Amino acid sequence: MPDFTSPNVGNYAVFKGNVYFTKAGADPITGRRHMGNCTAFEFEPAVEVLEHFSSMTGVRSKDYTVVLEKSGTINVTLEEMTAENMALMLLGEIVTDSDGNKAIDILSEDLIRGRLEIIGSNDVGPKWDFNYPSVAFRPNGSINSIAEDDWSAIELTGEVEMVNGIAGRATLQDSAVSEPVS
Repeated sequence: MPDFTSPNVGNYAVFKGNVYFTKAGADPITGRRHMGNCTAFEFEPAVEVLEHFSSMTGVRSKDYTVVLEKSGTINVTLEEMTAENMALMLLGEIVTDSDGNKAIDILSEDLIRGRLEIIGSNDVGPKWDFNYPSVAFRPNGSINSIAEDDWSAIELTGEVEMVNGIAGRATLQDSAVSEPVS
């Protein structure tokens, strides 16, 4: 079992991972799909608080804080232009046209919800798996249909929704430290 206690340079990490999405309502096994090469995956938690200050002395002092709201946002950048990834970007449903080609009805959806997972696969540092049971995706930016000397990318924002009181789960893999130094 690796030693994850600090201090230990083996706990420094260069995160890498495989990203999976299962659209809401899809079979959890057959509907789970790899999203391809993902160059960015950022989770940003947000907490809104209400602070109380005592006015019983000459200088107001904070004496209590309560949480009013908890939320989280995920930003993902995808490079693989699959029909499923493009449907997320275009907020559309995939249909089959008269020639048998996959097509997307653009903006036919308001949001696209589903389970989002990242399975850590980095070679340096602890490997973490993240599981977000409910994420509501929307486009974040534009799609450049003609890219000059650069790779095209799909940028998405997902609003993390609470399920049973939690936003998701982060799990540290057992075999996740590379060359720890005591």
